[in-house]
Amino acid sequence: IEAAEKSFKIGDAEYPAGSWIITGGSGVRDKLSTVGTDLGLDFLSTPSTPDVSLHALDLPRLAVYHNWMSTLDAGCVRYTFDQGGFEYEYISDDDIKRGDLKRRFDVILMPDSIGNPRALIHGIDPKNGPIAYTKTEQFPSHGVPDGSPDITGGIGFAGMANLQKFLADGGLFVALADAGLLPVEGGLVRDVNRFRGAGLFTPGSEVRAMFRRPDHPIAYGYAGKTSIFRGNGALFEVAEKDEGMIVLQFGTKKALPYGEEEPKDGKKDSKGEEKPEPICLSGLVKGEDDLSTKPAILDVPAGKGRVVLFAFNPLHRFLNHSDFRLVYNVILNYNDLPQAEK
Repeated sequence: IEAAEKSFKIGDAEYPAGSWIITGGSGVRDKLSTVGTDLGLDFLSTPSTPDVSLHALDLPRLAVYHNWMSTLDAGCVRYTFDQGGFEYEYISDDDIKRGDLKRRFDVILMPDSIGNPRALIHGIDPKNGPIAYTKTEQFPSHGVPDGSPDITGGIGFAGMANLQKFLADGGLFVALADAGLLPVEGGLVRDVNRFRGAGLFTPGSEVRAMFRRPDHPIAYGYAGKTSIFRGNGALFEVAEKDEGMIVLQFGTKKALPYGEEEPKDGKKDSKGEEKPEPICLSGLVKGEDDLSTKPAILDVPAGKGRVVLFAFNPLHRFLNHSDFRLVYNVILNYNDLPQAEK
């Protein structure tokens, strides 16, 4: 299975970037017919491969990394991936401290995790330990699906060094929502800072968003404008020179060049285009100006690898299904993410 990197036409029909191209004989057609019937999908048969640049959709060696500070959201990610049939290894602080990560994994995904960067690195205070979470005769459900003889101490600086080595060796680290504080404020990436909006309040709201890079593989299958589900959590910002790392932004307002002011007429921008709709599609948003044009998804180079930051939780409790595909696109295209635009 390959993905088209640009849009293309077959006859009068146009197919967007990200369309799947599946090659094979009658056996493949029979399987696709079955899949189409089961899932309600249509497949078009053509005598030759479309003349468009392609790359393979190959599944990575995927790890879901949880710490012992906050495990609820990690369970939601596990449930989502289990329902989708993804193969992954569930790893903890012990695995990160063990190192040799790139030899074992291509992608490490860290679910949303409550805590500040210090807590994310150092975990439960060792003065309270050792605390074992293992299967015992008295508690046979403990230690499943993961356990440790001591869940205190976090990954520490040694674990951070191992994550840095993973990125230097070409690995991909994906951080959902507040998990992004680990690479940003822990120093694994440059040129991204946490943005603190004093009046910003999005307590579980469906908000409008716009792709800055609609040809990026993370955008495959989406229109240029979409909506995403955001709860209260970390928000990030980059300098104007680094905005090429922004894949998706909050809101549909076009970012103004540095020093340019909003038009005064209240209806159109400086290019005569209609002003964007309000960010809030459903729910509540306070401090809209703080959220507007801020990065919702960042694709950040780090060593030979990448860090993909989500400033929202796209896998929230198996509820926001329309956001799942953004994560699936990262996984399916993990080794074909383009460099940041200048």
